[in-house]
Amino acid sequence: MVYSNTEPVETGKGAG
Repeated sequence: MVYSNTEPVETGKGAG
């Protein structure tokens, strides 16, 4: 899975 900065932390490594 790719870590996106636009997605929330719950998706992986987003804004959190």
